[in-house]
Amino acid sequence: MTEVGIIGAGPAGLAAARYLASEGFEPVLFEQGATIGGQWSGDRGRSGVWPSRRTNTSRILTAFSDLPHGNSSQVYPSNQMIRDYLCAYAERFSLTSRMHLRTPVVALERRSGVRPWLIRTPSGERAFAHVVVATGAFQRWTLPDVPGLASFSGAGGVAHTYQDAVADSFRG
Repeated sequence: MTEVGIIGAGPAGLAAARYLASEGFEPVLFEQGATIGGQWSGDRGRSGVWPSRRTNTSRILTAFSDLPHGNSSQVYPSNQMIRDYLCAYAERFSLTSRMHLRTPVVALERRSGVRPWLIRTPSGERAFAHVVVATGAFQRWTLPDVPGLASFSGAGGVAHTYQDAVADSFRG
């Protein structure tokens, strides 16, 4: 079987792995976090999703076509429900055993040959025929350059929502 390296085990990485496995490929997932889920993992070092956050789309729109949410799910699932759903998806389609958690990819290099893609991690390197980069859109936060922002003197200072895990600190 042809191995395909997948960088990221969030929703896109899981969906890609599921599809590739169904087409006869051997997906191998590399995830820098301690668990799967990307932004929905709840890992404070990797996720900007607040513990109390819910999806902004219904459970129907946040489900993969081959695994609906259970009927008891809330209309707008919590981040913990989405994380649990993604873990259930990985289990159902035998993706968990294909994952390397706590394995950041430090380099991706294209060379010549049958397996031209070289994935480097802190523990070594591995060559693949194909690679899917599913690292997500929100891995790094930025503060925009807003005129006057540096001189803002409010009691709370200036922060990005990614930096604060507790929405309650902003109440009132």
